[in-house]
Amino acid sequence: MKILMRDEKLLWKGCPKTFVLFNEIEWFLNAVGIVMIIINMYGIKVLFDFYNISEINKNELVVDIFYICLFCIVPYYQLIGRHQLAYIVRKNITYFITDKRLIESIKIGKNRVFFMNLNEVENIVIQCNSDGTFTVYFKKLDFFNDLYKGTGFDSIGESFSGKILTFFNLGKETELMAILDKIVMERKINVIERSTGKIIKIKKLLHS
Repeated sequence: MKILMRDEKLLWKGCPKTFVLFNEIEWFLNAVGIVMIIINMYGIKVLFDFYNISEINKNELVVDIFYICLFCIVPYYQLIGRHQLAYIVRKNITYFITDKRLIESIKIGKNRVFFMNLNEVENIVIQCNSDGTFTVYFKKLDFFNDLYKGTGFDSIGESFSGKILTFFNLGKETELMAILDKIVMERKINVIERSTGKIIKIKKLLHS
């Protein structure tokens, strides 16, 4: 599938970072997963011991083990599955920044392409993630934002925002930062940090 238009110049191409950085929450979820797996394995052992000393029907034993294995799905997802899913999703997403557009290409199932023209970007929100990456929300404001602006109900207008393009889990690359900073300067827009609501400078992310 052709992504770029004939008169379009590619400035940057990248993907979400696929590494996993373990923090306190990750360690807690992994610990929960391990405990649940141990409990389930112990349950299977108890069933086999009970089967050996009782007249329990073999079919009933198989059904009981099947249900215990179903409960293993949750701890498996906690330990491995969610990381595998995140890796597959991130590996199949590509972001492009050109001299005209912001583009997201997703190759999961049916190939899909989403884009936003640079001259449509009126607001940028940045979220710093716990794994050392950052996520950028490019927002195109619309009629509802103008309607509610300055009334004290700005958040209502933002909830009706017509278009948002999101670049997830980006690395703090110097080239990318320079391009984002150039977009901000040319469009004369503010960059908002999502967690604090404060205006920040793109270049400061390199040192955060």
